[in-house]
Amino acid sequence: MFLEKIEIKNYKSITELDWTLNEKLSCLVGQNESGKSNLLELFDYVEPKNSKILHYTKHTSRSSNEYINQELPKLRYTYKIHIPVITELFTLFKKNNVNTDEIPLKEYGNYYIIEVDEKQPNLQTEYFLFNNKKIEIKGLKVNGPPPPPQATGVRRNHVAINQAKINEILLFINKNKTNIIKLEDDFKISYEASIESLKNGTSKNTTLFRLMIIAGLKDPSKIPNKKAQLKQYLKRLNKDLNNNFIKKYYSQDESVKMEFTHDSGLISLEIEDNTESSYEMEERSDGFKYFFSLLVEMASHQEGNGDSIFLLDEPGAKLHPSGQRDLLKYLEELSEKHRIIYTTHSPFLINRLYPNRVKIVERNHEKGTIFKYKGFSKNWKPMRSSLGLNIKDSFYYSDKALIVEGPEDLIFISSLINYFNANREISLNTDLFSFIDAGGESNLPAMVQIIMDDERPTLVLIDSDSQSTFNKLSKKVSKVNDESILDLIQVNEYKKEAVSIEDLLPYQLLESAVLNYCSELVDDEVLELKVSSSFDPIDLSKTSSSRYNASISSFVKKYYKEVDLDEDLWSKKKTPISKVGIARHFELLLVVDEIDKSKLDFKPILKLIKTIADKLGLIK
Repeated sequence: MFLEKIEIKNYKSITELDWTLNEKLSCLVGQNESGKSNLLELFDYVEPKNSKILHYTKHTSRSSNEYINQELPKLRYTYKIHIPVITELFTLFKKNNVNTDEIPLKEYGNYYIIEVDEKQPNLQTEYFLFNNKKIEIKGLKVNGPPPPPQATGVRRNHVAINQAKINEILLFINKNKTNIIKLEDDFKISYEASIESLKNGTSKNTTLFRLMIIAGLKDPSKIPNKKAQLKQYLKRLNKDLNNNFIKKYYSQDESVKMEFTHDSGLISLEIEDNTESSYEMEERSDGFKYFFSLLVEMASHQEGNGDSIFLLDEPGAKLHPSGQRDLLKYLEELSEKHRIIYTTHSPFLINRLYPNRVKIVERNHEKGTIFKYKGFSKNWKPMRSSLGLNIKDSFYYSDKALIVEGPEDLIFISSLINYFNANREISLNTDLFSFIDAGGESNLPAMVQIIMDDERPTLVLIDSDSQSTFNKLSKKVSKVNDESILDLIQVNEYKKEAVSIEDLLPYQLLESAVLNYCSELVDDEVLELKVSSSFDPIDLSKTSSSRYNASISSFVKKYYKEVDLDEDLWSKKKTPISKVGIARHFELLLVVDEIDKSKLDFKPILKLIKTIADKLGLIK
């Protein structure tokens, strides 16, 4: 059962917010007091083992009528029930004689809802929503033989039996719900334990034991007691620990090694570095201890195949920038199996190749805490603003830079790099470069000069209709006369008639992205349909001129109208819908498994990506 959405009304700084938890890795960025920590707190009220009691004086927004009326905030948690769980659930219903005659079981559209009870703050209302048919847990009809009317007290026992059956169902539900793992920074660090306590399990919650499990310890009861055997046993664990964990996730100092050592019945952890001395963990810096304790804690919670969400509030606060990059690398890998939500003030914990991960958290005067989903626009200006960074803060950028005209190029290229990496078409080290959009063609020369002044190797990608700007940049390239320092590529080098990056993309996916984006704008009441008849196809198969200008723009104007614009102004509008919006939906379609992409033509765009990788030296 997959926690899919949280709906919030009047919780602290949050006036009203629907939060869909659809990202494997979500990064919340915002200034202090914007509400980031409040968002993480919402998970405290969904897990029974971590549940806290709501009280209006502490938790209800003080600017709301609910606070005046001494009412609680409204919290609603929606779980998507997967088909195998539904099958088991209905088997359990049948076993416990639950009446399922009125439950419309189908393959899709089935949810489990938890609502915090606003009248009894320590209770929750729980119910199923099977294709809009509401089935309350307490209202499940449990059938059974009627008690004999003459027997005293039997009816009470019968009710108790029914409640026990319902409790069995609730136990099954809780077992299959998303596991919420909130990692605080006050880890109970213990890197020493006796052999006896390791073998009998009394030290299983120590950091040492968890680290030994990471190193490959399978059965603690088989740890040898004899000195010679134990030495060999620990030697093997040490080798695996350093090769598979330390070297992989701690790149800040390649000389660091960790060793499990034995002395007088105690096993402890020692650390070696290029000073050729040994140290205990307690002797290292707070940042060093925090980094490894956090990694060990996260690794120790990965058991089982169920859905989990890891929550981290400012995980990089105690770490050097290089340590933050190492941590992000670990989070990237962990997110392949689990969902992770973390807050940060650091640019080093943000991977700009995944723009849809970043949610800018702002405190709006009227709406309270809100999300801004386009933190990448205008060269990540919203994100830089929330972090307190200016463009002159050049430490934000990596050693190499790719500069493009606009944010849509950023989304298209970054999503395609991820797609080609996932499909093993390429293997790029994306940590080595910054992705910068100039905010428009006219800004390209100035942006290039800024990065060049900072002595960073730079590659510029420009559309084929930007001849004047291309000439200006060509002069800069000629003056530098070193392609490893400054180089320039144009879109039509990868497809003769291409004008912009959209012209290099598989037209079928681009068409679907346009249609999906238009539907979104209609739902948001930005656009309205002019006609109710079916659409003529968008002709994107040819690129004799820009697909956007020649086909997409005309298609949108023909079938849609902007709600707040008169017909005359609408017909004159050159860009009726945002290229960024199309790019965002294109990125979503790339990861939809149901779409067969094997017959789509990715060759032009793949050629461009490989050129970028080659010129910036990104090949792993």
